[in-house]
Amino acid sequence: MIQTTREVYTVARVIEQINDRLYTQLACANGWPERDEVAMHLLATTTVEQTWQAMTQEEKHMLVYMLFYIGHDMLTYRQMEQYAHDTSPLAAYSGLTGLRRRGLVYTLRRLWGEVAYIMPDDLQAVWRAHIRTIKKETGLPHTGISSEPVPALWDVLFAIVHTYRHEPIMLTKKGILPMKIRRRLQALIPYEEELIGSVYSQDADYTAREGFVLALLLHTGALRLYEAEAGPVYQVENERVCRLFAGRRSHVQSRVWQAIVDVVGHLHPLYPGMLEGLTIDDEIDVQALYDREQGLLAEAGTIPDQKAWAGFIGQVLPLLAGLGFGFCHTCENRVWFSWNGGRPSRCEVEERVDERLGYVQPTRDVLLLPSAPYDVRWEVGAYAELVDQQEVWTFRLTQQSVRDGMRSRGRADLGVLLTRIQGDIPESVWTQLERWMSGRQAAIFDHVLFLRCPDEAVADWLEGEGSLTHAVRERLNTCDFLIHEAGWNSVRAALEKHDIPVQCSGEAVLRPLVEQKTQEEGFKVESVFPALEDSLPELRDIPTIWYKNWQTYHASTLRNMLSKAQALGVPLRLEAGKNEWEEARVTEIRNEDGNYRVRFAVTGDSMIIPLQEVGRVSWKLPFS
Repeated sequence: MIQTTREVYTVARVIEQINDRLYTQLACANGWPERDEVAMHLLATTTVEQTWQAMTQEEKHMLVYMLFYIGHDMLTYRQMEQYAHDTSPLAAYSGLTGLRRRGLVYTLRRLWGEVAYIMPDDLQAVWRAHIRTIKKETGLPHTGISSEPVPALWDVLFAIVHTYRHEPIMLTKKGILPMKIRRRLQALIPYEEELIGSVYSQDADYTAREGFVLALLLHTGALRLYEAEAGPVYQVENERVCRLFAGRRSHVQSRVWQAIVDVVGHLHPLYPGMLEGLTIDDEIDVQALYDREQGLLAEAGTIPDQKAWAGFIGQVLPLLAGLGFGFCHTCENRVWFSWNGGRPSRCEVEERVDERLGYVQPTRDVLLLPSAPYDVRWEVGAYAELVDQQEVWTFRLTQQSVRDGMRSRGRADLGVLLTRIQGDIPESVWTQLERWMSGRQAAIFDHVLFLRCPDEAVADWLEGEGSLTHAVRERLNTCDFLIHEAGWNSVRAALEKHDIPVQCSGEAVLRPLVEQKTQEEGFKVESVFPALEDSLPELRDIPTIWYKNWQTYHASTLRNMLSKAQALGVPLRLEAGKNEWEEARVTEIRNEDGNYRVRFAVTGDSMIIPLQEVGRVSWKLPFS
């Protein structure tokens, strides 16, 4: 399995690195807005559509090659030379130059001169969505195969972070999980080793499923590595977990799906684009997805990566089905993938609806219905043990779990939370909870956020907003509030809904033990406005009349002209006898007993013309 090491490049990150001179040139050439708005402009659907309409055929072919053959990888200088050799140097380099001048592709250069080309990852996503116009075939007599439900990955991640939410995970001197923790982790991961191991290879420290789940938790920020007095520890990041598990099942599934795209996409540069293709519809004909890319790449002069597609269909799709995202089935030798509960979407958390979320039993079991948002489940888990994760989730309030919750969250949250779930709480439950929470009071550090409203009117509205009672902890003065950490998403969404801008400030108190690298080693985005002659220096020595005039030439000059047109892949406007052709290409020049004969390719046909019968001719260059 290939594992790409290319850094993640976004439009905003690349634009930050180019100098003002290049930005001004690109902005003037393409009508870009101010620098801080250009990323949003380039990612907009209208910009993509207008740019596609304005592109030359060479630019479109090069774009397809970048999107579906290079993907989340770098196009090296040598790869570009090979592609140009296999297709047409002029077409390939004019297409690349056009994309660079449009601000879609950028140049990376190492200090010692090595060159590579990249297209920002987020820009790739919007362009693939525009080009990939797969329509699900109709009339195909296939039926979905029902399968046994499997534990959903997002529920498994919830159970893991819930298990370690109150205490950090101490690591060994080697910086890995101790065997006691690993055995407990293995018990919480219900997936077979072979399912994950076929895609995500194990390393020397962990099995494939341990490493895969740990990678997801670190990628989402639910776990983070810190330095403690006793050594390195993994600690659950409550704020990041609250973001991950905000909203209902569909929202959580979409966030975990994005983490899967990032982690699995890192294993092969073409996987991110293939995974994007699955989200086109609730049910996808994967063969049609492949056929569409095959047709696009054929027009660009190449073929799909067969090995990558085989790995995706044979290993990645079963993994997605095994993790609960959907299921695969075949019909007439075609592979289909169907989403479980609908395809992921990047939707915001909807406004809270007042409905019953669950029940508080006299046995002190808290039953949460499927409609209960995941942030409520996370808040309940602060005070209760997670007992079951079937359709109805069961939490159990115990003396130890309640005291753990009080230590980390305070006693006031529990009452508000249980009232929100059911309303009136059984008196026996309240009595027992009061006993557990009573006694000698301890000094409590609580996790809250400080909110300063812009004026008193906004503060009065916030205090009186009934839907935010669970999130607002206390009003301190005229404009200042304390907000429950788990409820900050709801408050922020409500403020933004009323057109009140929200700004966040402050840094984490703790610093991570290991900081992620932010720059590709040795590479730097180059700030040079491209010209076609820089990629094809041979064009500088071409006589202007070859592409300005349509005329006849002396035999030696004509032979030289046609020979260079063959080497560079230049199309010609050609006259022979009384016939005239456009887009003729020289494929062969041979000498037969002192007589030169030229083979031309025109619209898929081939013809041989003696050199002396060639009449007027002209090169067709992109800038002529």
